[in-house]
Amino acid sequence: MLHYFTLSMLYLHILLAANLPKLSFSEQMTSISINLLSLALCLSSGFQQGYIASVLNQPYLQIENYINASWIERTDKPLQADLLNVLWSLLNVCFPIATIFGQILAAFLCKKIGRKGTALLASSIYIPGVLLCAASKYLHPYFELLYLGRILW
Repeated sequence: MLHYFTLSMLYLHILLAANLPKLSFSEQMTSISINLLSLALCLSSGFQQGYIASVLNQPYLQIENYINASWIERTDKPLQADLLNVLWSLLNVCFPIATIFGQILAAFLCKKIGRKGTALLASSIYIPGVLLCAASKYLHPYFELLYLGRILW
């Protein structure tokens, strides 16, 4: 499924391309390849969110058990089923919410540090996110690290 942001960027690209002057054959071929690349990137932009939703959420029972065990270790009482469901749902929502803020922040960062710097910064943020998610396994009663890791991831 295409995101609204990607569709709007594709629409803007088409509008800008419609107002271009006549080009030579080699310039037209370059323009066609750039347009095809833009289209391919727009169509594949949901891959990462689909991967997060389908692959990383498969062990939900283990994660729910981990959250419940962490809560029991802190308070000596298990979580109610409704509260556990809310905590699990919030954990799943962290990634899409972070994506929205990342898209808004990307425009500002591109102006400040350029596109290459923004891409490098966005890629490097994954490392602390993964480390926080992994650390939550070893720092047992602190399941909140999963939330922070998923936001950065």
